[in-house]
Amino acid sequence: MFRRFYEAIWNGGDLAAADEFLSEDFVSREVEGTPYPHRELYKEGVVETRTAYPDWTLVIENLVAEGDRVTTRWRA
Repeated sequence: MFRRFYEAIWNGGDLAAADEFLSEDFVSREVEGTPYPHRELYKEGVVETRTAYPDWTLVIENLVAEGDRVTTRWRA
């Protein structure tokens, strides 16, 4: 499921998929320090990134899921 999330949103730019995959109170804690405390802010981050890098392609290197938490290591 999480791989489909990345493929749809980050590689496909399908922001409507964020509403399907992410709860309203979704929180993303990014390594580089930009927290996304809710779904709408996360979608804004996707738009900003894909606008800055139009040929953006994200590849998941490693994925670990436990309960309602998921962590990934990826490259783009």
